[in-house]
Amino acid sequence: QGGSDARQYLFRREYDSLPPDNRARHLLAALAVFGRAANQEELRTVLQCDQLQVQDAIGAVFELFLSVDQEKGEATYALNEVTRAFVLEEAPKLSRFPSSKSM
Repeated sequence: QGGSDARQYLFRREYDSLPPDNRARHLLAALAVFGRAANQEELRTVLQCDQLQVQDAIGAVFELFLSVDQEKGEATYALNEVTRAFVLEEAPKLSRFPSSKSM
């Protein structure tokens, strides 16, 4: 229980400190809904952002939230199950989350 509480506190603190434009939060929500790894092009399409905006969002969440895999020269991004569970709890608070659920 203590480890779970500490992890929740850490996730909450980092999630709340993400940039106010919510792109990073939407990126996390998209990955949580996908339930699988996605590349930058998929994320760009779903988030309706340009490449730089997606890269900035990835940079904002990279260290704590994302797992990265370099497969065939292309990076894919995913959430581990603990992170995914946290994000799925938070994602409905986002203004665009309902449209994300239709992915």
